[in-house]
Amino acid sequence: MVVNFLLWANDGNLVTKDSKLICVSYDDHRFTAESKIRTDIVITVIKSFYTNNDKVQIMNIPGGLCATVDHSGNYEDHLKKWYNFTQYIPISGYTYAEKYAYDILKFSSDELLNPTSVEKNCLLNMSHLFVP
Repeated sequence: MVVNFLLWANDGNLVTKDSKLICVSYDDHRFTAESKIRTDIVITVIKSFYTNNDKVQIMNIPGGLCATVDHSGNYEDHLKKWYNFTQYIPISGYTYAEKYAYDILKFSSDELLNPTSVEKNCLLNMSHLFVP
């Protein structure tokens, strides 16, 4: 899925030196069966971007206060770190916003131009996790 998305983005000249690849998660992995988890792959684009591709939607990720943590490692460790991280939020005095969590994946624009390297390196899941 990531490779096809990036091939489409590269064909449309959407990848720039400032591009970020983002994974938006709508479900809590602790309570949702893996087959039911909803996730979107997102790439940052210029504000005037338009598409007539019915498989592609424009999404605005709202700003605001987010708790963040860096992660480097495999997916299972990512889920453990995410779980531990979310346990901290209630005891920190903050509350969750009614928004989705997201990861900004750590890839350079050169890597984004090579979708095969992104797919391979996604297994390492180097990211900033944001929890609104």
